[in-house]
Amino acid sequence: MEKKSRKTSTMLIAIAVMLLLCIAAAAYIVKISKAKAAPEPEEEIAADAPEQEEAAPAEDPKAKLAHIYTNSGSSEDERYTMQAFDSAIEAGSVCLSMPVVASSDGVAYVADEDYLREMTGYDGYVSGMTDGQLSEVKTKGGNDMVRSGKGGRRG
Repeated sequence: MEKKSRKTSTMLIAIAVMLLLCIAAAAYIVKISKAKAAPEPEEEIAADAPEQEEAAPAEDPKAKLAHIYTNSGSSEDERYTMQAFDSAIEAGSVCLSMPVVASSDGVAYVADEDYLREMTGYDGYVSGMTDGQLSEVKTKGGNDMVRSGKGGRRG
């Protein structure tokens, strides 16, 4: 019974962490989009120039609906790293989705599966390792795995 309760607790922690990561990513995207959307200064009209009425360009209604959603970042070689997420945001992504796997001591790591071989080349499981052990594991590109918990992110 205690094992089932622990699994439930771990799952709830993983869900909470995933929600926090989504909120943080959304806040970061809003911050970047505000910086890119800084208003341009309006052109000054000379006092002696005659006023001309300009026809407003027709707005494409589909342009407002265009969004880029990213699952693993923008690099096929280095997935689920802060560098991949940053480059996806720079490329215009408005939503980042991050799958989470919990270590044996309950720290959530961003990874698409528990088995680490594809992402890191290491023959092991996130759920079978502690945070201390996983802090030594690097992605195939030499980056730290992204994690949550005390101390923030790595990578």
